[in-house]
Amino acid sequence: MAIIVRKVHKRDDGTTVWIRVGDSSPIIKDGSVIDGGFFIRIGDDSGDKMIRLSDQEALDIAYRIIETYRRHVRTFAKLDELSYEQYKRTKRAENEEEEELTPELMEREIINFLRDIGGESTLEEIRSALGEEYAAYVRGPMKDKKVKIEGGKVKLLKGE
Repeated sequence: MAIIVRKVHKRDDGTTVWIRVGDSSPIIKDGSVIDGGFFIRIGDDSGDKMIRLSDQEALDIAYRIIETYRRHVRTFAKLDELSYEQYKRTKRAENEEEEELTPELMEREIINFLRDIGGESTLEEIRSALGEEYAAYVRGPMKDKKVKIEGGKVKLLKGE
C-alpha cells in the first residue's frame, strides 16, 4: 500500500495525533481484477483505526473538500472586504472625533469660507456649507470680532 499523505500534529499535552491516507491499486488475482481502494488511518499514542474507501467514495470526499475549500476562499475574500470597510468606517469616525469643533477651528473655517466666496454670504449658505454649529457661532461669539452681520447677510471685515 502506497502512502499518499501523512499528517502528524502534537497536542498541547505532548501526545501525537496523526492521519495517513494510502491507496491500494487494482490488481489481477486468480484471473480476475480486484478493486483497489483507499485507506484512511487515524490514530494517536493510544492506538489507531482504519477505514477502507472505494474509488468512488474517495473521489466524492475529495470533491467535497475541494468545493468546501473554494467556498472558504470566497467567504474569506468577502469577510476581508467587509473588515476593510469596517476599518475605514472606524478610522473615519475616529478622525471626526479627533477634530472637535473648537472656537478657533470654527472661526478659521468661517473666515476661509467667506474669503473663498468673495467676503460675503448669508447665514443659510454658511449653515448648508459648514453646518448649524458654524451658523450659530457666527451669530454668537464671533459676530463682533471678524465679521459683520446685517440682517441675514454675513460680511468679512476688511482686516481679515
